[in-house]
Amino acid sequence: MAQSLRNLITAGAAITGFADHLVSEAIYLSDPDGNGIEIYCDRPRSDWEFQGDVLKMGTEPLDIDALFAERQTETSLWVGLHQETQLGHMHLQVTSLPEAQEFYQRVLGFDLVMNYHHSASFLSAGGYHHHIAINTWHSLGAPPPAEGTTGLQHY
Repeated sequence: MAQSLRNLITAGAAITGFADHLVSEAIYLSDPDGNGIEIYCDRPRSDWEFQGDVLKMGTEPLDIDALFAERQTETSLWVGLHQETQLGHMHLQVTSLPEAQEFYQRVLGFDLVMNYHHSASFLSAGGYHHHIAINTWHSLGAPPPAEGTTGLQHY
């Protein structure tokens, strides 16, 4: 994660934020179309905390000093993302949280991990913190995108 941050800074990427989500540490930026990108590193599952059956996640400040200290012990040069890097999860803007949640649970079979203030839901398979996050933060009741609109249309 520290090498990724150093590379983003060296490349002049516009970093839009940082967060400690308790289950992972994250760096945020946007692609040229304005799609949000989260580069994150999971903490070991054994470190994840639960309140009853509910996984405890949050949005706390990321300890940037600790991240840079980690980088100082790294001696290798940036050669790109590690070959085992994988897409961990996607955040999708939806117009209706209940309808989208119904689809991802009933049709695709994802488990609901948590709801966040009635504006986002986190869903997963196999006990992961989330593979899909759906939210209405910028899209509640929005019409479909206009024909020819740039951005992610499908994955």
